Amino acid sequence: MRPGFDVDGVLANFSEGNRKLFESYYKIKLPDKLYDKKTGRAKEWYWNMVDPLYSKELETENLTRVIPGQYRFWWSLRPFYDLVKNRKLFDKVVRKVKDVYFISNRIENPTLIDTRNQTALWLYSNTGESYSFYQDRTIITKNKVLVAKLLKLDCYIEDNYKNFDKFNKAGIKCFLLKTPYNEKERNRFNQWPHLWIDSISEYLNYILKCKENDNEA
Repeated sequence: MRPGFDVDGVLANFSEGNRKLFESYYKIKLPDKLYDKKTGRAKEWYWNMVDPLYSKELETENLTRVIPGQYRFWWSLRPFYDLVKNRKLFDKVVRKVKDVYFISNRIENPTLIDTRNQTALWLYSNTGESYSFYQDRTIITKNKVLVAKLLKLDCYIEDNYKNFDKFNKAGIKCFLLKTPYNEKERNRFNQWPHLWIDSISEYLNYILKCKENDNEA
């Protein structure tokens, strides 16, 4: 059994960190209507999809220029409560499976602490395994599906509907964690609804079940 995990939007609360950085850097207070109050997630992929006052260009500049220039931004993100609540289950999966990978499309800036090391440090800080363990299993790439195929992953978890679609069409079983910003796409395309999940615990339990079946075979 060889599972994979997306990081931002699944384990790490990128939406919250992005909001704090944007408000601090641009001295602009973003309205609460752009975010889901319960989870802290953005309601849409881009703010202007909720309120046209916030241009896509400004948000893109923040994502591509401001974030890469921040020292330890990726390391500073908070884990989702869903991960905190299921921490023991997550650690159990990592210990039992071992052959697990964390694949992310995070923006890199080689002049600072590199993104891969920050991601491994974040995983180490918020879970129960060692830094070296995560360093060996963390991959930053623009093509997650290709990397997953090269690694011969059995399954993956995403929050991005388009990536979810690509993984499943490539023959890799991918679960979609339900979020406010992928709800419209889920309802519109209705692809693989049996793989939509409400909590990371459903994915973790699936991995453990598959691992047990492997051991019995």
